[in-house]
Amino acid sequence: PTVGIDNKESEKKPNEQPTVIIPKLVSPPTYIHEKTGLEMVLIPAGESLMGDNRLGDNPPHTVIQSDFYISRSVVSVAQYLEFCKEAGYEPPDWPEFNPEWSLLNHPVVNVSWEDAQEYCEWADLKLPSEAQWEKAARGKHGRNYPWGNTFDPTKLQCSKKKIGDAKSTSPVDTYLQGPYDLYDMAGNVWQWCRDLYNQDFWHKRFAGELDPVYLGTGNIRVQKGGSWFICHPSYFMSACRGNFDSTYGNEDFGFRCIAGP
Repeated sequence: PTVGIDNKESEKKPNEQPTVIIPKLVSPPTYIHEKTGLEMVLIPAGESLMGDNRLGDNPPHTVIQSDFYISRSVVSVAQYLEFCKEAGYEPPDWPEFNPEWSLLNHPVVNVSWEDAQEYCEWADLKLPSEAQWEKAARGKHGRNYPWGNTFDPTKLQCSKKKIGDAKSTSPVDTYLQGPYDLYDMAGNVWQWCRDLYNQDFWHKRFAGELDPVYLGTGNIRVQKGGSWFICHPSYFMSACRGNFDSTYGNEDFGFRCIAGP
């Protein structure tokens, strides 16, 4: 299919806006990525709502996106160590709560954006754009959280539980959330996105372009989703934009992958 602007100018009326052609995949709703074992879930093309009027760097706006697949779960310790073994890549230091990476079905953490990018390049996948991630979390109608509009600490791994506080990550297949039945679209680990962070990006015309992503210059990258380490509901809103140095890893930083534009 063709992606981009329809150039049949002779067929257009004066002052008519160019037509954005959205490519559509004729593909199964899910598949298993052979190299990594990640289950990939189809997110259909079309318009969706991003942003929130309470966030100065992400005001409400509509985005137009092509079809893409996103991994149902974040990348696990087992999946990341397999990459390190095959690619000869140095694994990150394990956190105290996962000594010697013994909890293989927990998210890999302490990964920088560069570490996540290396994994994606090895796997022939990508990090999600901020817009792709947000659509996958909240659906086309723009829920505040993956499960709805009200915060519920029982639906995610965070440090504000009804019984005790979270002291670590949870297995990557524990909290199924959102309109596309994905795990951990809120909580467990902050997730690296492809985009560089730009405070004013969603105030500009780029919001109306097909498959928007900001790939300017700098080291600060967008993260989404919140983590086990924090408790304030605002961080778990799908529209929230974390921003961290791409060279830095932490015990609550992880990532997931996409296949698509």
